[in-house]
Amino acid sequence: MNTHTKDIFVFIALLGLVVVWVFHIPYTISPNVIKVFFDSYEKPYKFILLDVYCLLYSVACFMVFLGKRYLDSKWQLYRLYRICATLIVNGVFIFAWGVVFGLSIAFHCRYYWAIDCVHDLEEPTCSNFPIEIDIAYLLQCVPMLSMLVLILYFAFYNKILSRSNCLWLSWLLFFMLISIMVCFGGNGVGCYD
Repeated sequence: MNTHTKDIFVFIALLGLVVVWVFHIPYTISPNVIKVFFDSYEKPYKFILLDVYCLLYSVACFMVFLGKRYLDSKWQLYRLYRICATLIVNGVFIFAWGVVFGLSIAFHCRYYWAIDCVHDLEEPTCSNFPIEIDIAYLLQCVPMLSMLVLILYFAFYNKILSRSNCLWLSWLLFFMLISIMVCFGGNGVGCYD
């Protein structure tokens, strides 16, 4: 598979992940979830705006990688450019990972914080949350994680970042995968620590 074909594959996969990610919104504002966890219908929309910011930043991260690939073809011979460009791209990716990771934890915990299980352990919903929460959590986190994986894959095969650099960044993605596995169905584990 040549580089051009891989680029098309990555672009189509990113668009597909955006479509899958959009499916988490109906679960987020589901009346079954809202009536149990929120006093008004306004609060979930604030979180959706944060989620949209996360999505847009992930797309912007991909655009930065595209820009570096283009500039590499013109400025690759300059050592100062290579150092600065690599630091910028690493910083953008790490920040994108931090935003995605932080919002995935916030998405997981906001329902548990809303009913304050730490002060009312006898509340029946504290041990039996609606399935919509877990479905929405996966539909929000997994596409975002997959987008970061695709961006890193794009950087690897286009030699935007070195192999060792990509390997180091992949540990961040592995850490996020572990956190998703721990949080899924965890009924608020880690949200009160």
